[in-house]
Order: sequence, then structure tokens, then C-alpha cells
Amino acid sequence: MSSLVDMTWDQVEELMRDRGSEVPVETIQRILTLGVKLYAAKVEQEETQYAPFDQQVSATEVMIAVTSMLKAADVELFELGLWQSWK
Repeated sequence: MSSLVDMTWDQVEELMRDRGSEVPVETIQRILTLGVKLYAAKVEQEETQYAPFDQQVSATEVMIAVTSMLKAADVELFELGLWQSWK
């Protein structure tokens, strides 16, 4: 499984470098959906938190993605704060 992820990662990095703007929005949505669902399932099953990404993601990239994800899920910042206080 790890070699498949490494191969996919290398392909995505190459695509971002060469033709990132050509990636269809639907493809990005599917990748993010899969990643979020896998992460949430692992955290819920093991009842522990993991860093969802490594140091290759900048704070700006996180803010852009998280803001869009909260809007898409119709979650307000206040609701996120409540959720974090329960966990």
C-alpha cells in the first residue's frame, strides 16, 4: 500500500508542477473526499488524533482548504469550537 501511495504522490507532485491548473475540480473533490473519509474513519476507530498531513503543507494552504471545507459542509466557526470542546 505504501508504494502505491508513494507512486501516486510522485504523480500528483509532477502534475502540480507541470499542469496543476488543468486538474478538474471534480478530481480534486474526489481526492479530498477520500482523504477526509479515511482520516475520520481511522480517528474514530482508534479513538486517537493523528496529524492529517506532514510538514509539506503550509499554514496558508491549510487555511485555504479548511475554510472551503467548512463552507462546503455548512459548518460555522462557532460550531467547530463547540465540537472541539466536546472532543
